[in-house]
This record gives sequence, structure tokens and C-alpha cells, in this order.
Amino acid sequence: MRPRASRFAIAIILTLGLLPLVNLSGQAQPATTDADLLVCDTCEITTLAEALESAVPGDVIEVRGGTHPGPVVIEMDLVLRGVDNPVIDGKGEGTVLTIRNATVTLTGFTVRGTGTSLHREDSAVLVDSAQATIQGNIIDDALFGLYVKNSPHTILRDNTVIGKNIPVASRGDGIRVWYCDDIIIENNIAQDGRDVILWYSDRGIVRDNQFDYGRYGLHLMFSDGTLIESNSLRGNSIGLYVMYSRDVVIRTNSMSDNHGPSGGGLGLKDVDGAEITSNRFVNNRIGAQIDTSPREPNLEHVWSGNVFAYNEAALGLMPAVRHNTFTDNAFIDNMENVTILGGGQLRDLSWALDGRGNYWSDYVGYDADGDGIGDVPYKSQQLFESLMDQHPQLRLFIFSPAAMAIDFAARAFPAVQPREKFTDPAPLMSPPATVGLPPVEQAATWTRIAGAAGGGAVSIGALFLIARGRRKDTPTATDDDFTEQDTVMPAAEPAPVMAIPPAESAVAVTSLTKRYGDAVAVDDVSFDVAPGEAVAMWGPNGAGKTTILRCLLGIARFDGEIRIHGIDPVSDGRAARAAIGFVPQDLAPSAVPVGEMARFIARLKGATDSDALHQLERLGIADQVAKPVAALSGGMKQRLALALALIGEPAVMLLDEPTANLDAAGRAGLLDLLQQLRRDGLTILFSSHRPDDVLALADRILMMERGKLTRSVTPEAFASQLDAGARLVITLSNGHVAEAVTALETLGYSTMVDGKVLTIALQTQEKAQVLTALARAGVDVHDFEVERTL
Repeated sequence: MRPRASRFAIAIILTLGLLPLVNLSGQAQPATTDADLLVCDTCEITTLAEALESAVPGDVIEVRGGTHPGPVVIEMDLVLRGVDNPVIDGKGEGTVLTIRNATVTLTGFTVRGTGTSLHREDSAVLVDSAQATIQGNIIDDALFGLYVKNSPHTILRDNTVIGKNIPVASRGDGIRVWYCDDIIIENNIAQDGRDVILWYSDRGIVRDNQFDYGRYGLHLMFSDGTLIESNSLRGNSIGLYVMYSRDVVIRTNSMSDNHGPSGGGLGLKDVDGAEITSNRFVNNRIGAQIDTSPREPNLEHVWSGNVFAYNEAALGLMPAVRHNTFTDNAFIDNMENVTILGGGQLRDLSWALDGRGNYWSDYVGYDADGDGIGDVPYKSQQLFESLMDQHPQLRLFIFSPAAMAIDFAARAFPAVQPREKFTDPAPLMSPPATVGLPPVEQAATWTRIAGAAGGGAVSIGALFLIARGRRKDTPTATDDDFTEQDTVMPAAEPAPVMAIPPAESAVAVTSLTKRYGDAVAVDDVSFDVAPGEAVAMWGPNGAGKTTILRCLLGIARFDGEIRIHGIDPVSDGRAARAAIGFVPQDLAPSAVPVGEMARFIARLKGATDSDALHQLERLGIADQVAKPVAALSGGMKQRLALALALIGEPAVMLLDEPTANLDAAGRAGLLDLLQQLRRDGLTILFSSHRPDDVLALADRILMMERGKLTRSVTPEAFASQLDAGARLVITLSNGHVAEAVTALETLGYSTMVDGKVLTIALQTQEKAQVLTALARAGVDVHDFEVERTL
């Protein structure tokens, strides 16, 4: 059972007597009070019951500490103010506090111990036909927490509501609202209840709440004009479900970890005029599910600025759904971006507005003109996804080798290609910035991937390319080769380079041109890479580097000629790819253990299990064989990608931005490994936007710009150009800016000042001279870095 942290925290607060020290504003309580009636152990009135019996309408009753028995009924206008955390205890019987036919403020109390009758709707606080402000209270051990009915303009703010520790089916609602227009529900915490629910309540505001670990985090029915803003809806069966309502605004909410068997983050059913913007849907069964919304044919729902990440399915659409437009949303690493619930074909949906579509993390297009919009459409067309739509039980095999084989067959043989689900005509090249959302909790990502499917994630665009090679009959090692006893082992001797027929060049590219329609991604590029040489491709995004790698791998058609050790990848693609190992920018997360992944790749490449283990040992990750790929750090994942690429002993290694997602330590470790492979005679061709990586590894640099190879330079010439544009950026830890500027001017440097950040153009690489001068001037340097540009 999930730990009940909130109940534990409440117990600690009460036990230590922390609440008596402060009132709701956090200030010390004054000795005097403006209350009309005062209740305390040493006062004239010692019980809440006595105070209520003595009160007249409009009184302020202040209760200082103590435990007071329920039930309590208030039927006159009052302010009931708790100081030192007074408790109203129902002792497990019926409804504890009832407010009826009055205007009442309740603040600063703990109300606990309701009965357990769902039939009677036993509640901690019942507001019936009243106007109440319930603020700053703790509701604990409650069947129904806050139950408000027929009470418009009521305010529920800053309360913590904890349900009873009983099975979900026996619980009541944390907050239940019935026929209460213009209600405000703000900054509350409700968890371990059944639902938070609003029925027949128009123009409500539900803002900045945490509704976690229930059945429905928030359920809205027949409630028009409701604003649902900046709430956290986590760990429920369904995060937010809106039904039969109009003009609902849903924005800047976070819906995560909602995994009900028929639920997910957000559900819309028969909803008209909804605004869904800037929400985050993370790690849900389905991020958002739409059924008959909008109902009216003349309405259009626009989904904009939302993030759908790491969900089993980002969007679940009934085939009858029409008139929804999706623009400026980010779809990131979902197992399935769009699933059609019940089968059928999507119609009358728009995936772009005013020339802007959505960001899709699996988009493989390009942006030749640099406007941030992909130059080819994004098409959702995967055969296994289509089969899952028709047969949901196949989800068990998602990311398995069987699923990979089905989708590869669909790409290779047009006769079995599935129908297109949808097309985004203007996909975004990078995810749009989100507004009003809190930071992502990173831990949820790997938890989601490890538990969401029975199979493991294998990157179709990366690992399959690594895996494809020559098949041959070879003996295989036993499972004992991958037991947990085989932990860290001394690095094995470098494996010999694969025997390839001698050729003058390891890689020969002649007049390579790649067009996408009228756009030219690679324009008449020619170069050679000698055996054992390490060559870098340098250039901005859109320069054509990744496209060249795709052509070398034989997965993109092109004009011109390519030879890999004399082998034509067009006429003999299998033999050419057998000579290549490929390391992608980022290895896809997977629940498959490292050892199982290595065995799988080895068998696809016709290598032995022993070879797979050897490469894991060589890269220093043999002790990780039982760990899921998703659980590896960024540096360890890149080591694994390199080990998988080395299986089968390729002669040429292609790397696409290999250190882009690594920290400084990870980059240094990977570069050390690549330098060792280069010394062992491996030919390396890589793309990078990091000057230090290029200088550490490359024998030669190909300068790319707008698809053209402008020149080939030596590392010395490359470094000289970098030094010409080098700037030293210094961050000061104190306010001695004037002293720092004076010291730098003495050395002949002109300084740009931005607060505590100083920037100088380096004439030489004498960083030590600059830093020494600052130290002598009494200037403390917090940090510094050298920025280089070409």
C-alpha cells in the first residue's frame, strides 16, 4: 500500500505541538483577540458546544486548542476561528460538522473521525444551503471530506483533506460539490478519497489544488464555464474527466501517473467550447481521451501548447471525433502518439493552424530553410500501432522484436503498409516553450518506461540500423555468459578490426546529393575517409550532417555515389551495413535488460553471444547486464550504444552527435573510449557541434553549411579559427565589478559587463594571466568558461 505521507505529517505536527505556535498567516498569536466569544481551558467558556449555545448571529467565536466532540451543527451567521489547532472529533459516527442556512467562516480547525455510511454520506464538513468560507483546515479520517450542496459562492481554500484508510470502493469523495454556482476551490490538497467532483455547478474556479491518489482526481459534470487551472492531478485512475459541460477552460494543469484500466490523464465526453492549453500530460495510460467533443458541429476545439510525454498513448480518439485542432503541442517519447479507440478512421481533424503544427520526437524530416518548421510532413504510419488499435491485447508485445519486425516489414514491402492515421503538414523542429507549468519531476520518466509495457524500447531508427548485418551460422554462448556473477571485469584486449577487402578509402563519397521535393538537403558533396582516420562533420543544424549519415547507412535514397570499403550500399546494402557500426545521439529507453539487448543485437548481426559479452566488457558495462536499459545513466547508455555498435567488429563507425546529451564527465569518458578505438585502427566519421570533441578526436574536419561541403581543415586550422572568436566569460562571486574592469583594462582587455558577468575577447589563450590579475585585485571569481565560435 502506498505510504500515507500526509497523515504521517499531520500526526507529527500534532504530536510536536507545532500548530499552536502560529496562526494561518504564520504570525505569533497576540494575547488579545477581537472575538466575541473565547473558548479555552481557562476561559469562562470551555467547550465549543457552550459557545455555540451562547452565540448570536454575527458573532466571532475563537477556539484555542482542545478536542471538542461532534456532531456540531451551525445554523446562524458566524465566524468560527481556530487557534492552536482545536480538533472537532466525530469518533467514527455520522457527520462531524454541519453548516446549514447561514453564512459561516470556518478556519484553523482539524475535523476528523466521520462515520462510514455511504448511504448517509457521512462527512467531515457538510455545507447545506449556506454560503461558507472553509479555509485553512485539516480534514482527516473522513469518508466524505468537504460536501457542499445548494450553496453558491462558497469558498474552499487552503484545506488538506485525507480520506479514510479503507478500500477505494468503500470511500467517499474528498470534495463533493452539488448545485453550487460560482464556487471557488483553491489551493487545497485532497488525497486517498474516491473523487473530487462538481455536478451542476456553473462558473466555478478550481485552481492550484493537488488531487492525488484517488479514482477521479477531478470529475466535472453539467458544470458550464468552469476554470480548471494549475492543478496537480497525479496517481489517480483518471486525472480529470469533463462530461456534458460547456465553455470549460483547462490550462496549465499537470496530469501524471494516471493509469486506470480505462482511464488516463484527461477525458472529454460531450463537451462543447473547451479551451485546452499549456497542460502537461506525463506517464499516463492515455494522455487525453476524446469522445464526442465538441458535440455541436459549428464548434472547434483547439489544443495548444500542451506537452504529451512518456504516455502509453498520448491521444486516444474515438473515430467519431471531429473538429479538433492540434497546434504547438509537443509529443515526446510516447509509446504511441495517437490511438484510435475501437478502430476506424480519423476525419475532420486538423494537425496545424496558421502554418504551425506540432513537435513529434520521432519526426525524421529536416528544415532546410531554418524556419523551425519541417519541410516534409509528419505521417503517423506504423503497422504495429494500427494492429494494436484493432487488438489492444497486442500491447503486451510493444517494443518487442516481433513489433520491430512487423514495422520493418511494412517499410520494406509496400504491399503490407498500413493506412495513414493522420498527417501533420507543418511539424515543428523543436518543442515549443511551455508557459505556466512547474518543472518536470525527472524520476517519473524511467519509472514509467520500466513499468508501462511487458517489452523493452528499441529505437527503430537507431538500434535496428545497428543490428542489421550479415547473417551466418555461428555457435552461440550459453546464458551463463550473462549472469549477474559476471560483474566488473578487467578490460579485454581490443578486438581486431573486421576483415574487409582492401580498398583505397574506408568511406568514399562522390557528388552526393539528397533532395526532399524541391529542397536540397545535401548538395554535391564529395569526400574520402582513409582507413583508420577519424573525420568530423561540423556545421549548424540543417547543414546536412545527419542526412549524410543516413545516406551512408543506406536508409535514404540519394544521387551520386557512396562506397564503404569499396562496397556500394545501394546494390549491396547488407554487405555495406555489415561493415558499419552506428551510434545515435541518444539510445532509446527500454525495460529490456542490458544483457538481453546485447544478445538480441548479436543474433541479428550474425555474431555470437560471446562477442556481445566481450563488447560489454570492453566498454566497462559488463556489470550492468541485469539492469534495464532505461535505468542507465546518460553516459552508461552511450557506452552501451557504442558496445552494441561494435558487435560484429565493424570497420567503420558512424556517430551522430555522440556527446550531445552527456554531462562533462560522461563526455570525457566517451571521448576516451573513442580515442582508444581510433588508436586500434577503427575508422570514425562523426557529426558534432562541440569544438572540444572535434579537437579531441578528429584528424580532419569537414566544414558543412546549408548542405554544402565548404572546405576541409586540419585540427590546427580549426582551433585557430575558434581562437579568433574566443571569449572568456567570468562570473564574479562578489560585487567588485569596478575593480575587475580596472584590472582587465590594465592588461589591455575591453570588458562587457552584465551584472556580475564579465565578457572579454581573448587575444591569446592566457586565461591564467587574466584570472591571476583578478585575484591580485581582490576580485573573487565564482566561475569562468571559454566560448568559441566560428
